Amino acid sequence: MKDVENSLTMMAKIQAFRINLLFDGYIDNMKMIENRTSTKKRLVQYLETKNDVLRTQITETLFAIKNSVPSFHKISVFDLSGNVIASTDKAEIGKNYNKDFFLVKGFKGCNIVDVFLGEDGNLDLNFSCPLILDGRQLGSVSAIMDGSRILEITNDFTNLGKTGETVLAKRDSNGDALFITPTRHDKEAAFKRRVLHTDDKLLITQALQKNSSMFREFFDYRGVAVLGATYYLYKMDLGLVIKIDKSEFLEPLFRIKKLMILSYIILLTMITLILVIIVDRIVKPLRKLKDMTIKISEGLNYRTVEINAKDEIGALSKYFNHMTENLHSTRMTLFNTINELQTNNIFLLAVLDCIQDGIVACDHNSNLKLFNKAFEEFHGLPAKTLPPEKWADYYNLYHADGKTKMSMDALPLYKALNGEGLTNYEMVIAPKDRPSFIILVNSRPLTDHDGNRIGAIASMHNITEEKKLSDELKLQSEIMTNLNEGVVLVSTADGNIVYCNPAYNRMFDYDTDELIGKNISIVHAPTEKKPNEAATEIQEFLRQHNCWTGEMLNIKKTGKTFWCYVTISTFTHNKYGEVWIGVNTDITERKKAEDNFRRFFELSSGLLVIATVDGYFKLTSPSMQKALGYTALELTSKPFVEFIHPDDREITLKEIANVAKGIPLLNFENRYRCKNGTYRHLSWLVQPVLEDEIVFATAHDITQMKALEQTLIDTNIKLSATVKELSIFDRQHELIAKFGLRALSGDDLQILMDRAVLKVTEALDVGYCQVLQLLPDGDKLLLVSGVGWKEGLVGRATVSADINSQAGFVLKSKIPVRLLTCPLKHVLRLSLCF
Repeated sequence: MKDVENSLTMMAKIQAFRINLLFDGYIDNMKMIENRTSTKKRLVQYLETKNDVLRTQITETLFAIKNSVPSFHKISVFDLSGNVIASTDKAEIGKNYNKDFFLVKGFKGCNIVDVFLGEDGNLDLNFSCPLILDGRQLGSVSAIMDGSRILEITNDFTNLGKTGETVLAKRDSNGDALFITPTRHDKEAAFKRRVLHTDDKLLITQALQKNSSMFREFFDYRGVAVLGATYYLYKMDLGLVIKIDKSEFLEPLFRIKKLMILSYIILLTMITLILVIIVDRIVKPLRKLKDMTIKISEGLNYRTVEINAKDEIGALSKYFNHMTENLHSTRMTLFNTINELQTNNIFLLAVLDCIQDGIVACDHNSNLKLFNKAFEEFHGLPAKTLPPEKWADYYNLYHADGKTKMSMDALPLYKALNGEGLTNYEMVIAPKDRPSFIILVNSRPLTDHDGNRIGAIASMHNITEEKKLSDELKLQSEIMTNLNEGVVLVSTADGNIVYCNPAYNRMFDYDTDELIGKNISIVHAPTEKKPNEAATEIQEFLRQHNCWTGEMLNIKKTGKTFWCYVTISTFTHNKYGEVWIGVNTDITERKKAEDNFRRFFELSSGLLVIATVDGYFKLTSPSMQKALGYTALELTSKPFVEFIHPDDREITLKEIANVAKGIPLLNFENRYRCKNGTYRHLSWLVQPVLEDEIVFATAHDITQMKALEQTLIDTNIKLSATVKELSIFDRQHELIAKFGLRALSGDDLQILMDRAVLKVTEALDVGYCQVLQLLPDGDKLLLVSGVGWKEGLVGRATVSADINSQAGFVLKSKIPVRLLTCPLKHVLRLSLCF
């Protein structure tokens, strides 16, 4: 009984361990969501901006997780107010669950919230975890998961006989035990069968009262007396019971008792019969030959009977004396044979105990007769002589799948006993207190010299480690065969190729095994070094350092060259000896992309940079380096804010903080210090990539534009001053006009006009002045006096008096005209018209 109790207690612990292990797996799946920093950052942005694009991105992430983990039924994200921000069930989005218990529990930590019957009629689990970023709680994530794997555990009745079972229950709202899985005796028990919490005589009540123990005098939910072990699952707040009906447990004892009584009766009957026969057939002759029998009995010590009688008794005595001599001789021979057999048996047993394979043999009656030391160590049990139907149970024998216990007819030793020997038959020994292991069994029938079957023998070889190694080798072979990367093994002795995987052959356009035996230099493209020189240089490096990585220009069978990224290491292969194993990745397209990117980066006139969100340049274009006068190392060795004008740093840091949140920056201007101490005005366009925590930025040097803006400002100031001067000039012009009218009233008009133009040029500090007269035809103006003209033109030169001529316009107007628009003073043109 103690063994049964220990077995039930151990099974309860094992079942509890399996369920807790499954629970930990569910928690790990939840933490996969909880630990997604990018998702939590999007949640922060959404809570701040309510941007539906961010909500869509969060929802897409949840769908991606749900599709990658089949156990997820539904995933939802809540804010602190209980609002559903995102969910794989779109009908849930926008609902509020601020009063629900699962939401409150989820804010406290990653926990299971409830076990319930899902919409599909199967067991479901509700888990909830908080979402925390930088110490700030944002909300929680809740998930409904498939709990059907729990049923696989509770429906496992291994070693539980015909009535044993695993029962699992939770507390309902009243504190009563609510079964959450079907039972062996009630397939409809899940979420229907309840046990009152006041019924302390039931095992499931004890389990939910956190009593993990062994109970002998208790009942199950059917009211049947059982022997059971309870276990409380703290993580999930569930009660676990492993039990078996007492009637089944005690049945073998009653059966053994009956068999023993019957055996005693049969044995006594047989003894009585034998005695009757002996008395009838032996005692009577012994009475007649009493003295002879005494002599014969003494003759066993090799003493003859001395009877000289001539009758039958005398003759019989001679025969008995002759028989005695023969018996003595036979006895000595048998004694020597037994000694020799015992010596050989001791030697044989010693040999068997030195064999690492387990050996077991039985006689023709299926009685196990021979066990070596390895056999007992395999099973971890003392050898017992048992009937064949109990071999599998006692010695824990299973089929190769490790789950199906072997029947008597499937046992290799029993098959051999029936004439069917097996070779390399795979099976599993699964001790209850140790890890199981795989064995190969060879069994043969045993026959005597006449071919009569006298028993059977089986040897067992432990292949667990060999199986693991074989599986690993198969896996490695599959990996090597299906790798996209080309893998090659090169002998370190001569540099020749000894193995290529299919991807390597495809990469270099060779047929299978075509490269085997060729020197590795055959795939190296000639550069500034010959292929064999490049191969020798790499091999020398490998001999010193055992590994080499780098980019290599290779050549296909067709002569086409391409770039590979190669990783080479030294490895001792069980078949090829010491080899160099090379893994080749075709990076031709990547090299083209890198070259295009490098050309774009190096040849772009724009100032291009790649920076980190924490304020460092990672990469700068040559145009950037040239514009500021720094080397690439000087620009990337310290925070870029140190290059910024002190007056621009505060606003720059503020904008960088926005960029770190994923907000692009457009047309932002600041000043960067050049190496010569001057500053350049730069206008930035910045695009963040939060997944990689970097930003791409391009800048335009607007220093000249800023200088032109300042020039325009200065010019505007000067123009304002000029306008002010022109107001003074207007008054001067009016005085000159009056002066001209008075002058025209005199006698010597030419002299007055010449003096007038001189006075005007001196008064206005100009270098050019003219007096024009409208000719009678009205189409031309005659230069009658002026300053700044070539000699000989005064009095003869004419100009057009069309609408574009100021002088023509004034003279045709017949009244004084004031000109409000005028060029700057240094290009001022002045005409006196009459």
